[in-house]
Amino acid sequence: MKLSMAVLALFLGVQADIAFAVPVKARIVLMPISGTLLTVEEKSAVASKLAAALEKKYSVLFGRDVDAFVEKVFQEENMNKDCDADACYRKISNKYDAPMIAVLTVVPAQNGEFNLILKFVDVYQNKIARSRKTVCKECSSVKLANIASGMVEE
Repeated sequence: MKLSMAVLALFLGVQADIAFAVPVKARIVLMPISGTLLTVEEKSAVASKLAAALEKKYSVLFGRDVDAFVEKVFQEENMNKDCDADACYRKISNKYDAPMIAVLTVVPAQNGEFNLILKFVDVYQNKIARSRKTVCKECSSVKLANIASGMVEE
């Protein structure tokens, strides 16, 4: 009788764990913000806001350590005769066990406007899974951060 109660308790415990299991979010690396921005601090603020928006769907890897590794990978790849961004993405993906990479590029346009391009690269499929583009008019770093984070939810 004691054994059957122990088995029952174990069974119920396992069932409880299954019933309340939290789904694991896919990992994504947020690349350093590329393109023209005013300061390193503004890039960091935009990255933080973008990462917060990405956190709704992904486990986001970003920040100083990631930026340093990304820079190192791209510097090493640039020394190769046939430089390949996809090779860099694979190395970054492998390091962080992240199948997706998010890339935000900010490009100056006319009249003080900026074009924002947000790409989601599926490294395992070797393709751009999603891409968004928008314009930031009369752009400040706060407005830029808000627009970039809104692009995630589109």
